[in-house]
Amino acid sequence: MQALQNNKLIFGIFLLLTGVVYWIYSQGFTGAFYFDDFRPLGNLQQVHDFQTGLQYVANETSGPLGRPIAMLSFLLNTGDWPDHPQNFFRLNTLIHLLNGVLVYFLSFKLFQLVKPNSKYQALFALFTSFFWLILPLNISTSLIAIQRMASLSATFIFAGVLAYLYALDHQVRHAKRGQFLVYTAIALFTLLAMFTKENGVLLPLFLFVMEMTVLSAKVEYQYGRKLRLTALGGCYTLVVLYLASLLPHIQTAYADRPYTFVERISTEPQILLDYLRLLFVPDIFSYTPFHDSYPTNSSAFVSLYSGFSVVFWLVLAIVAVVFRRKFAVFSFAILWFLTAHLLESTIVPLELFYEHRNYVAAFAVCFCVVYLISTIHGKKSQIFMATLLSGYLVILAACCYLVTKTWGNQYYAAYGWQYTQKGSMRASEHLALKLLADGNKPDALMVVTQNTKNCPDCLNSYVQQMIIACSMNLNSGVQSAQKDLLAYSRPLRSIAGLPSTLSTMFDMVENKQCKLVNLQTLKQLNQKFLNSPATGLNVGNHLGLHNNLYMIASVEQNVPEQGRQIEQMWMLSQAPWVANLKLAWLLEQHQYDKAIHFVQKDLCPLAENPTSPLQQSCAEAPDKIKKAMGYAKS
Repeated sequence: MQALQNNKLIFGIFLLLTGVVYWIYSQGFTGAFYFDDFRPLGNLQQVHDFQTGLQYVANETSGPLGRPIAMLSFLLNTGDWPDHPQNFFRLNTLIHLLNGVLVYFLSFKLFQLVKPNSKYQALFALFTSFFWLILPLNISTSLIAIQRMASLSATFIFAGVLAYLYALDHQVRHAKRGQFLVYTAIALFTLLAMFTKENGVLLPLFLFVMEMTVLSAKVEYQYGRKLRLTALGGCYTLVVLYLASLLPHIQTAYADRPYTFVERISTEPQILLDYLRLLFVPDIFSYTPFHDSYPTNSSAFVSLYSGFSVVFWLVLAIVAVVFRRKFAVFSFAILWFLTAHLLESTIVPLELFYEHRNYVAAFAVCFCVVYLISTIHGKKSQIFMATLLSGYLVILAACCYLVTKTWGNQYYAAYGWQYTQKGSMRASEHLALKLLADGNKPDALMVVTQNTKNCPDCLNSYVQQMIIACSMNLNSGVQSAQKDLLAYSRPLRSIAGLPSTLSTMFDMVENKQCKLVNLQTLKQLNQKFLNSPATGLNVGNHLGLHNNLYMIASVEQNVPEQGRQIEQMWMLSQAPWVANLKLAWLLEQHQYDKAIHFVQKDLCPLAENPTSPLQQSCAEAPDKIKKAMGYAKS
């Protein structure tokens, strides 16, 4: 009874600490939206009723599954975009605190398993959960609006692990019913996590790691264990086989990345070690939304640090597997951490570095640290280590406060990130846009110009320099950037953002807001990067450049060139906007037979799939043709 009262008291203290965490995070509520927020969240402005809300949820393309649960959660912020980012951050923080509660109960349950005779299981759970809650490495998951996808998926992962453990307890008392609950928990929470963000598929893999380490010696859970290991191990094997299946197409997959497959797999071990360092040793300005300037390694042993990181993780992984029974908690932490990075930090051609990838991974590390401290013998030693850990957590909380305070001061953060993330096109663009919003064009020009020196391959920065210099009627700035772009001859692997920035430049020229650049120059720039044989362009970049050339041809009234560019766009993508553009152009040119043929032979057959986004375009096409032909007759 006394132990139960103590547990309630400790949980009450934990709830008070979550209030402190909320206050710390609230310092960042005055922060900003960032690059990944704009596309998926911008469509919230189109949500007005149930139907438009359903379209918003169903039409997301962030991942192959569409992430409908995450998108559904963003409907709670309808009306908050783009003027009230604080409401996104507030809800994200509440999800973070909910996850903290789940981590508390999960830690408590695990400590009951690994330290069954201890009177301090609730206290250890408090240390673990508070440690995890105030990690500065976790801040970006809540203070970047779109990363609710990561934190909400983590909610289902933590809840799924907890439900699995309680289902195993139920199985001890009621074997058949408990076994049913075990597999129900696996299936239900995996599906919920997956449809929030695809890496939710890792939930069965986390359970497999747990079964092979901290649960392996639990006699009471032996019933049905072989079947569980077969099922969970099978899931692990399927994920590994999926990754292996990408290898034959790996060159194509990396075509539009600024690094090769070899460079990625040579760099990721070093990045994982950086994650571990930032988890334990805070560095205020290293926690940032922008990591596009992270340097790649040409080979795994190109430097001492890179080589050490490869050996470090290889040795840890081998030790964790070989001694998974003898050092169960240590092995649990290592294998959980590496499993959490299996999809996003291995061969899939994602961006190299993101802090939110550690949101679930960091839990096991925090748990292991507290467990290791709890194993120290001697009352005085235990008191000393508990005091030391408490002091460290206070320091960590203070650092967390400094980071959220920094994120909450938009200008201070933008200047700090631009200075510390030298060569980051996103950091410089973020600061430049803030300066431009305040009418400070000279400083904005200085920022993007400096970035062309820090990052000579950041082609977007050159066009931004042209745009700002042209708006200031500063010919030297325009000519300098234009000359550098036209003379650029290095092998290209990515031109991310360049098509849309060139489109902005075109709008300025067409609207007479820029008299220092002409259409011929814009045509040269678009064609240069479209025709460059070394350029690794994805479909989006191709479309953007072809669309720019189509718009230029429209202004020049070059009808054959318009038609050629539209055909190129339709060959690349059968997106609704491309279909609508092609149909509208054919009708505008009075090519009615071709328009009818396009609708009957191309557009509507593609729209026959019930999930096709072209259904509305197909349905509206006959009326558009009739209307255009009616106007022609009149």
